[in-house]
Amino acid sequence: MWAKTPDHHFVLGPHPEQPDVIVGAGCSGHAFKYLPVIGEILADLVVDGKTAHSVALFDPGRRSGGAGCFGAVASDEVA
Repeated sequence: MWAKTPDHHFVLGPHPEQPDVIVGAGCSGHAFKYLPVIGEILADLVVDGKTAHSVALFDPGRRSGGAGCFGAVASDEVA
């Protein structure tokens, strides 16, 4: 089982309603190969409040698939 977002993209950035909370989620079964850069991005956001990486695609406040990125579901289906 893994967590995935409706648009299948990671969720990385400040929570839309609690900007002091940095979210790193929805990474499903393939995040291990991205962990070094995900860790760097999350550390940048926590320490500096910004990152040099382009992360707009992963914004926790985005709306996609009708449910928004916090409409993630647990799934045991194989992609």
